[in-house]
Amino acid sequence: TQVYRKACQIVSDELGDQVAFRVGAYGPTSNLALLVGVKEALRDAVLFPDAFLGAAERVMMDWTVDYATGMLEPFKDKLTCFTYGFASLDGDLLPPELTDEVTRLEVEGLHRIKEKIRKITGRDVPVSTHICGTRPQLEFLAEKFGDMLDELQYWIGSDNPLEDVVSKLGDRYVISTGIDHTRTLILGNPTEVDAMVKSAMDIAKGRCSFVLASGCELGIMTPEGHLLALLEARDKYGVY
Repeated sequence: TQVYRKACQIVSDELGDQVAFRVGAYGPTSNLALLVGVKEALRDAVLFPDAFLGAAERVMMDWTVDYATGMLEPFKDKLTCFTYGFASLDGDLLPPELTDEVTRLEVEGLHRIKEKIRKITGRDVPVSTHICGTRPQLEFLAEKFGDMLDELQYWIGSDNPLEDVVSKLGDRYVISTGIDHTRTLILGNPTEVDAMVKSAMDIAKGRCSFVLASGCELGIMTPEGHLLALLEARDKYGVY
């Protein structure tokens, strides 16, 4: 954690006057899964739910809050958005009652992080999401997190068509998506990258606040020419 915080300080010092920063962290149950292994965490959550939830609440909650807020301190005067990451909370994987408990812990973690961010920065910082998985339950998250969230970020290649998301949630949240970072941006060509951006812009134009973004990180194998095509398309279609 200290190494990562130092890295954030270096980035902030060197680039703080050039770019806007979005800094993020996972919630307590996701951090627990990263610690013990995702498959192992899912297994234990189903077989030993009390132990799993207890570990997330008693051990990972405080660590998550300290990690998230300590890591963003180097950006406190430059932070434009805090991104809260969590799994898709897929009801097919966890029993409904367990999903509700996991969600309760994730909501509590975000609440505590927001309060601490307010103390560090002296202001309310907008909160986005990083929703892992091909089946992000956006409406479920909107119901559970409500106005704690300002933006919904998800992978455009998931089972949530942008048209549906804009229609259902575009009046409540900024919608952040549009870049298929796993297929088009890596395996496509510049023409397909251009069409991908245009399609997203055409759907969102005039209907919601929209951020052109990938659903996760950009892969290291992404061709540079595709990134340049992405920027050109953004400038061509991204004003409305």
